[in-house]
Amino acid sequence: MLNRRGGCCGILRLYRDLPRECAEAVAARAVEIGCLTCKTITALIAIHKPNRHSTEPAAVVEHANLRGPGYFH
Repeated sequence: MLNRRGGCCGILRLYRDLPRECAEAVAARAVEIGCLTCKTITALIAIHKPNRHSTEPAAVVEHANLRGPGYFH
């Protein structure tokens, strides 16, 4: 059985060097998906993108293979 104190200290160690906003977002996502292990938190930190929940639309890249709105009407 996992030593709970060791697991908690390991998770806290993962958050040590993160900015507060990033740490809160990662923790919220971990609770949301119900995975509170060191392995999961490490993965969430690695893939966390600070502006993931941004309200600004992403920039559209011009490319020859992109179809415009006229194509679908």
